[in-house]
Amino acid sequence: GSGLVGMTERVRLLGGKVHAGPDGDRWAVRAEIPTGVSEHD
Repeated sequence: GSGLVGMTERVRLLGGKVHAGPDGDRWAVRAEIPTGVSEHD
């Protein structure tokens, strides 16, 4: 797929999350994808 639905599907397959919505006077999309490296490494 394409658009936000397709992006969300692909990110979820990688174990991540997509956040989309208004951010002040603009629209923001953020994808969080795990890298396999801990912040404490």
